[in-house]
Amino acid sequence: MPDHYINQCPTIGDAEFDNRPKIKRTTGIPKTFLKKTEGVHVGRGTMVTQTGEFVVATPNDDGALLQFQLL
Repeated sequence: MPDHYINQCPTIGDAEFDNRPKIKRTTGIPKTFLKKTEGVHVGRGTMVTQTGEFVVATPNDDGALLQFQLL
């Protein structure tokens, strides 16, 4: 069914389609906050870069430390 309305979508109620992990893109996140993952581990918080690498967002410890020192 190439063209259809959402209420006629063949994937509605399909458990195999709904069970797939949702992978987010890293748009807007600086590269210094991203850590590459080993292998293809798609879990909670995993994102994909423009080059197709899987990464996880990590906090910038240096920036947080500097902010707390200024207070």
